[in-house]
Amino acid sequence: MPSAPALDIIDDPARARTALQPIRLRLLHLLERPQSAPQLAAAMAMPRQRVLYHLRKLETERLVEAREHGAVGRRIDRSYVRTATSYAIAPSTLGGVAVDPHTVADAFSSTYLS
Repeated sequence: MPSAPALDIIDDPARARTALQPIRLRLLHLLERPQSAPQLAAAMAMPRQRVLYHLRKLETERLVEAREHGAVGRRIDRSYVRTATSYAIAPSTLGGVAVDPHTVADAFSSTYLS
């Protein structure tokens, strides 16, 4: 099983909206290790169908992927994993709400590293 890249820079507004939606953001946090939809549903105290809906949205935007483990009765056993260890949203993705680095007086900002 290949390991996920350490960082995925989100530079598409649709991916950013998907990742920042509160339920999906919580799912991304919970997927620090692979888990099934029933495990995630129990952890979030939500119906499995609702969790699956959000997992499919995350999968569509390539933020998580499903790993199939075979059939269990009439259903397919699968776990979900993040596609990266960490995610960062590119400032250009945020458009007009992004912070202008020239207006921030932060000595620890990355603009001071160059």
